[in-house]
Amino acid sequence: MRQRSLSVLLFAVFTITSFMHAQEFDLRTYQAYARPGFSFDWTFFNPATNEAAWVKLPASTGSGLNISVPGLGFVKANTLMEYSAYSRGTRIFTLSIPFLLTEDQLRLRTGAGLYLGSIGQNWQIYLNGKLVRDESYILSDDSIKTERTKRSVLLAIDQEFLHTGENLLCIMMAGTPYSPSTGLKGELLLGDYSVLNAKRNDLLKLILIGIYAFFSLYHFILFAMNRKNRAYLFFAITSSLLALFLLSQTNTAYDLVLNTRLIGDLGRLSYFFIAVSLMAFYDSSVRDSISPFTRGYAMITALASVLSMISGGELIVSIWHFTLFAPFGYALLDGVILPINKLMSKNRDNNSFNINSLVFSILLMICAVALWFYAPALTINLPWPDFTFLLLAFGTAVTLAGQVVNAYRQGENLGVMLSERIETRSRELSRVVTEAEALSSSLQDTRARLGDMVEKSASDMLLATRVQRGFFPETAPKNEVWDSAIGFFPASGVSGDFYDFFSKGKSFDGFVLGDVSGHGIASGLVALLGRSIFYRNFYELKNRSLGAMLEAINSELINELKGVDNFITAALLRLYADGRVEYASAAHTDLLYLGADKTRAASLRPKGVSDYKGPPLGREGLELPYSSVRFKLQSGDILLAYTDGFDEAKNVDGQPFGVKGMLDALSTAPEGDAAQILDFIVREWRFHISGAAITDDAAAILIKKK
Repeated sequence: MRQRSLSVLLFAVFTITSFMHAQEFDLRTYQAYARPGFSFDWTFFNPATNEAAWVKLPASTGSGLNISVPGLGFVKANTLMEYSAYSRGTRIFTLSIPFLLTEDQLRLRTGAGLYLGSIGQNWQIYLNGKLVRDESYILSDDSIKTERTKRSVLLAIDQEFLHTGENLLCIMMAGTPYSPSTGLKGELLLGDYSVLNAKRNDLLKLILIGIYAFFSLYHFILFAMNRKNRAYLFFAITSSLLALFLLSQTNTAYDLVLNTRLIGDLGRLSYFFIAVSLMAFYDSSVRDSISPFTRGYAMITALASVLSMISGGELIVSIWHFTLFAPFGYALLDGVILPINKLMSKNRDNNSFNINSLVFSILLMICAVALWFYAPALTINLPWPDFTFLLLAFGTAVTLAGQVVNAYRQGENLGVMLSERIETRSRELSRVVTEAEALSSSLQDTRARLGDMVEKSASDMLLATRVQRGFFPETAPKNEVWDSAIGFFPASGVSGDFYDFFSKGKSFDGFVLGDVSGHGIASGLVALLGRSIFYRNFYELKNRSLGAMLEAINSELINELKGVDNFITAALLRLYADGRVEYASAAHTDLLYLGADKTRAASLRPKGVSDYKGPPLGREGLELPYSSVRFKLQSGDILLAYTDGFDEAKNVDGQPFGVKGMLDALSTAPEGDAAQILDFIVREWRFHISGAAITDDAAAILIKKK
């Protein structure tokens, strides 16, 4: 009985062992041959070793096959020009592997499968003359339309394609000759489909991609909530790049996307910028600003990424790969060596060592090392850098979380301090409120008294305005020779502008238009004084010239205005029945003249005389002589005198009406009497300043010779 049980056990062990060995076997153990070109006939018969075209390949090492066009020596380039020419074209070569199968090896539980570590750029696979898979997309000009470089390729094999004894695996490979992706690399296994399919399991990578995507989304949200902390943004970008890079290494991505060059480009670009984004994260975490070194490295990386897209990428990746020493050295120097040197120096600052700087620099160095060793993973799968990146992501996230915890603790401490200060302030405020209530009662009494005073002041101002207006003529005089009109527009209340007409009976002898500097009651009182002095002197000194008359008026005003800062500008005109006019100015705005035979008004200035105007009136020390000019008006001629409140008035855009505005308005005024013409000018002025406040008094007198 025991002997029978032992026999059954030995048979089971032998069967299981045989079955396990039958699950897969390595075709790399057989002799392989290669030659340029491809013929369908080569898929049926073993290579003729006596033909020179067939090259016997060296035995593969433990790292797997590495069969590429440059390695076979089918294409040689001695110059850069030849290299460029060969790199642009498509070359085809054939790999042929004869192998033997026994009956035991053909006993496959879930069917036969063929596993290839990596193959590209286009390819066809034949078993004993039967086409297993066609992944060639070559145009009529021999260029590749769609690249099908794939990793971890598993093909289901119809077991009728296989038979005991001698078999032949034939692979056609096409691509640009100097591209490392053109050829066959890694494992080459034939065996049970389910066993080989385990090699293509992307579950771990997909889990890691999900983790990186979660980190990315979470820190993008944190950055949206706190825009000042850019470390969140750069860590989110780094996590996104890690997810994209890892996605480009999955079999799932290669199965879903037809043109695998897109996957390769995605992997290269994300591979390029992982170190850059992590350096930016380091800078923003340690010093709140991006260093010039990081900016320069980012520019170099951007240039490399553009060149890799143009040239195909492999050569640029190989060159750029060596720049990873730069972020490693930067992190080592800035985050480790310099802080430790400061800490060890004699005059060290106890707060100069930043633990975050040390942690972040170590993380950055880990990233650079992982990227350095991950470069071969663009074609060959290496698992350990995946976990290194995961460690990097978790370490960085934990460090950021530590910052949040520290900030929270500081906030708690600050909250306690604020609570104590609030209590102290509350007691102080309670005392202040009591004092404020007493003060409020006093303020109410004061406000009531101020209200009475304001009301009385407003009443006094209204009375002063009425009294002032009572001193000025309400209507402009007219006779058979002269027609006149007045426009008077105080800015508010009492006006600093004044005017008066000199007429007795039916005679119209002249007028004065003046402007007192300043605003308010003082200017209004000076205006009344000036009007009175002008009226009295005009008739008392009627035999003198207007220049001499202004000198007498100036002397009187200087005596009256001692100790007062105000002065007066004025335009004084004397009119005669025959149309003659005498005019004198004390620093006043120019008269405007429009002839009956003219279409354009002009400023009235004597020809050849530049100093016909005298200084302002009432200022001691400016007793200069005044002069007057004489001219004659014809029938229909018009004179306009105005104060600077017209031309200096501004609209809502800050543009003044100006002398040009006055000239334009006078020139375009329709035919009519003096009042109609002046009304038109005033309307144009009001239209210009509509919407803006009037800040200065304005007055104008227009006379027209009948």
